[in-house]
Order: sequence, then structure tokens, then C-alpha cells
Amino acid sequence: MEKRIYAPGQLDDIEFVVIFAKYNNQWVYCLHKRRKSFEHPGGHVEAGETALQAARRELFEESGITDCEMIPLWDYEQPWDDGIHKNNGRVYAAIAHSLGELPESEMEKVELFDTLPDNYTYDREEALRDLERAQAILDLVAQWQDFPYGVRFTDENYAMFTPEELSRMSILPEGEARSVWRERCDSEVSEYPAFVAGLNLREFPVLIGDCGWGDAAAEAETKNTWETLWQTSEEDSIVVLYDCNTALRVAKDVFCNRWSDFCYPSDIFLLVSGEMTALYYEDIVYRYSM
Repeated sequence: MEKRIYAPGQLDDIEFVVIFAKYNNQWVYCLHKRRKSFEHPGGHVEAGETALQAARRELFEESGITDCEMIPLWDYEQPWDDGIHKNNGRVYAAIAHSLGELPESEMEKVELFDTLPDNYTYDREEALRDLERAQAILDLVAQWQDFPYGVRFTDENYAMFTPEELSRMSILPEGEARSVWRERCDSEVSEYPAFVAGLNLREFPVLIGDCGWGDAAAEAETKNTWETLWQTSEEDSIVVLYDCNTALRVAKDVFCNRWSDFCYPSDIFLLVSGEMTALYYEDIVYRYSM
């Protein structure tokens, strides 16, 4: 029966992991000793492991790779032929910085390929589709590498946005960011202390007195408040101005659902949608005007 694909993190009870590893812009495949064919590293999630821990373990055991960045790509549900049972799995990408020594395992050796090797263990058509899907997601993630705040959305140590979420966010060119800033702010400073020094916060009405960053219950309440605030704008997106040169355009629902990944208490920035301009500073939101 056909496998069903979901956004990463959408499925619970992950039983299997598969890792699409790359090194020097080539795909890493492992030659199975018994089957004498190539496959991706992967295997069962053991008791007490998270899916990520299992992915790192399987990657090392079957390829020797430990020095890498792990990126969740998608979850999948594989129904059994009986039409009743199923297995849930998660697919990761591993961007390897080096190749380690292959430990004793069921794999004979590791080789690098530009595409799917001819001697591949499993269904070739499905594997080619998966490889294309994985590369498309990696291309999307790569767009954020040079953005100053990109790690907030694409790094396992911060937050991993889904490919669908990333596709509904865009980095504004510097000229466009400056244009939006000039429309809303009479200062072109990009350093936080200088910008704050020019503000009299008591002049601005408070929209959210405490966003509750880091507190799950408070963050959920703040999400509802953000949704109410942006209802006054007919636009379907929000411009997040981190300074006069650095900005994102984000779909409203993506911002509201993930607002605490955009807004850190140490930040100060403007949020623009329609006629609404909000100032976020020290976890408080003000209605901003020049």
C-alpha cells in the first residue's frame, strides 16, 4: 500500500528512521554486506531513544559519520498489506562535514554518488521521488544560511520550521527592507542601543504587556492576541524588520503559530502589516508610530 507523507514532527510513535546523507555535495550510500546493494543509512528507533537520537546512532553505525548537521525532512506512514496495521517513520538529511571510519556493521563500505546508484536495494521509482523531494527541501533550507537569523528556523538547536512553513517566508532584499523601514520609521539606525535611545516608550500604547516567551501557556495566549491584532490588516503577510536592512515577509498564520521563534526577548524590531506597525522590545509589544 502507498506510503503517506507528512510534515516532520506531525506523527507520533516514530518506529523507523531513514537518513539522506550528503558529503561534498554528493549523496552517501552504504553497500549492504549480505544484499550486495546500496541503501540509505537507517533502522529502528530503540527503546528510550528519540527519533533524532536513533538517526544519529544509525548514521554512525552504517556510515561512520558523526560530524554533521541533522535536518528533519518529513514523516511517513507506511500501511501494511493487511490494511489495518502501519509503521510510522521519519526521514532526516545529514549534511556531513567529514566522513568517519566505518565501524563493524552490516554495511561493507560507503560510497558517494551524484544520484541514486543503479544497484539500489529498494523500489527505484519511489527512491528517486524521495531523493528529489529531499534535495528540494535542502535547497529551500540553504536559502537561509546567509540570513543573520536563519538558524532560528533551520537549526536543530533552535527550531526546525517545516518546508511548507519556510516556503511561506521570504527574505526581503536590502533595498525593499529599507523602503519599508523608511515608511514607518524616521531613524535608519541598525544598532539596538542607538534605536532604543531615540525612543520614548511611554508614548506608545501597549498591545501585549508580557508575551511570556518561554512559558508554553503564556505563549499560547500571546498567539491568540497576535491573531486578533493582525485581523485589522487585510494583507495576508507580515513584514518583520529586525533593523533597517534586515527583514522577512511571513504569512500571518506562520508568524502567529511560531511567533516565539521570530521574537526573542533580546530583540527589538518592527512588525508591519497594512496600517498596523508594532514594536517588539523586551517581550513587550507596543503600537508604534513616528
